[in-house]
Amino acid sequence: MRTTKADFALFQKECQRWIDAFELNNLKFYYTHSELDDAFAEFYYAEWMQKITIVFSNEFAEPMDDIKQQIKDTAFHEITEILIQPLRIIAEKRNFDREEMEKETHRIIHKLQKVLT
Repeated sequence: MRTTKADFALFQKECQRWIDAFELNNLKFYYTHSELDDAFAEFYYAEWMQKITIVFSNEFAEPMDDIKQQIKDTAFHEITEILIQPLRIIAEKRNFDREEMEKETHRIIHKLQKVLT
């Protein structure tokens, strides 16, 4: 299923909502609407520039029951990952289990999502 310009605009709007809520306005955010493999969205973080590029997929692998809610959930997920990115960077500078870190990161995101959305 292809995503539209309206879907992309909703995604950007929802991202900005959470950027403001989490006070992440010190970072520079850029968005692209392009093809991704096996993801609705992902981000790239240039730490030294405080620059984030968020990619929103131009295609979802399967039809969604509620595409608008999926877009809102995806925006929340990406911005929450960005919120905790500094902790991930610190952990990567030490000896740690990457799989365990990913699992814990997503556990926290899902708990926040239940509470805040």
